[in-house]
Amino acid sequence: MGDGGTSEITRVGVKPRRSALLRRLALLPRGAVLAVVVWAVAVAWIKLQANEISFRQGLEGRRARQSLESAFQSGKKLVRQGDWDQALVTFERIRGEAPDFPGLQQYIDRGTREVRNQALLAGARAALERNELGPAAEALATVDADTQLHLQLQAVKDLLRRSVSLRIAEAQAAFRDRDYAQALEVVEDVLKADPENPEALSLAYQAGRAARARPGPSTPSAGPGEGAAARFRAGDLKGAIAAAEKCAARHLEPCRRLHQQLEQFAELHGRLEHLELGNLERLLELATRVGGSRPSRLAFDAMARAAALYYKEASDAKTAGQWARAVNLAAKAQRLAPDHPGALAIVGELKARAKELFVFAYSLKDSAPDEAIVRLREVIALTRTDDETHRKAVRWVAKLSR
Repeated sequence: MGDGGTSEITRVGVKPRRSALLRRLALLPRGAVLAVVVWAVAVAWIKLQANEISFRQGLEGRRARQSLESAFQSGKKLVRQGDWDQALVTFERIRGEAPDFPGLQQYIDRGTREVRNQALLAGARAALERNELGPAAEALATVDADTQLHLQLQAVKDLLRRSVSLRIAEAQAAFRDRDYAQALEVVEDVLKADPENPEALSLAYQAGRAARARPGPSTPSAGPGEGAAARFRAGDLKGAIAAAEKCAARHLEPCRRLHQQLEQFAELHGRLEHLELGNLERLLELATRVGGSRPSRLAFDAMARAAALYYKEASDAKTAGQWARAVNLAAKAQRLAPDHPGALAIVGELKARAKELFVFAYSLKDSAPDEAIVRLREVIALTRTDDETHRKAVRWVAKLSR
C-alpha cells in the first residue's frame, strides 16, 4: 500500500472519529470538561504515587534483607573465631526480625550448646587455677563430644596434663618431707582427674602405707593449736577436738578459742543434712577459721549442699526475672562447686543476656542516653567485675553521665 492508501485511512477513518469526539466534548458544559480532565490527572497521579510507594517498599525490603544477610555473616565470622557467646546474641537479634531466616535456627541450636560448652571450659580452667584437678576433669568430661571449640578444648586438656605433672611433683616432694597426709591429699586429687595414672597410684600406695606406719611430724614453728588444725584438715574431727582440749588445758587463749570453734563445727556437722543456708555458711566459716587456707575433707559435703541450695535459689530468682540476684547466687554456687552444671548454665545464660542487653544499650547511647544508662546498669548488675562486658558498661555509664 502506498502513500495514497495511508492518506485515505487518515482522511476516511481516523479524522472523522476524532472530530466526533471533539464535537461531543464541545457539547459538554465547560465545568464537566474540566472535571473530566481533573479526574484523568488525578488517576494518573495516584498510579504514579502507588508505583513510587511500591518501588520504595521493594527497595527498603531489599535493604533490610541485605542488613540481615550482613548480620548473619558477622555472626558466622564470630563462630569461626570461637566467640559463640557474641555470635548467639547476633543470631537471636536476627531471629527477632526474621524468625524464618534460612539456616538461622541451626546456628542458634548449635550456639546454645556451644555457650554451655564454653562455660564448662571456663569452669575447668578456673578449677585448674585453684589446683583442683578433679573438678576440672569432671567439667571437661561433660563438654559435648562434637563441640566445635576444638582449640579451646585442647588448650584446657593440655593445661590439665601439665597440672597433673606438677601436682605429682608436689606430692612426691611432700612424701620426701614425710608429710604423708599432704602427699595423699594431692595424689587423691590427681587420681580424680587421671584414675589410671601409674605414678599417682604408686605414690598413693606408698604414702598410705607410710601414714599408717606413723603419723607425720609436727612443724616445730607451728602455733599451739596446729596439731588440732592438722587433724581437722585430715578429716579427724574427734582427734582435732581432743588435741584442742588438751592444748586448752594449758590455759592458752588460741587453743581455747580453737576448741570452741571445733565444738561448734561438730554440733552443726552432726545435723548437716538438715541445715539451711545460714547455718551452712556458718559451718564453712568455722572450717576456714580452723583449717586455714587448706580445706578440710569434713567441709566437702557442706560445700556440696550449700552449692545445691545456692543453685536452687538462683534458679528461682532467674524464673522470677531477678537477674542480678540470680547471677550472684549462681556465682556463689560455682565458688563452692566449680563444675556444678546448673550454676554453669545459669551463669552462661545470664552472661549471654548481659551481652545482648549491652548491644541494645549501645544502640541507644545517641538517641536515648538516659535509657541507655538504665540498661547499662542492668548489665553491670548481671556481670562480675572481672567480666569484659561489665568493664565496658561501667565505662559507658561514666561517659554518658557527664
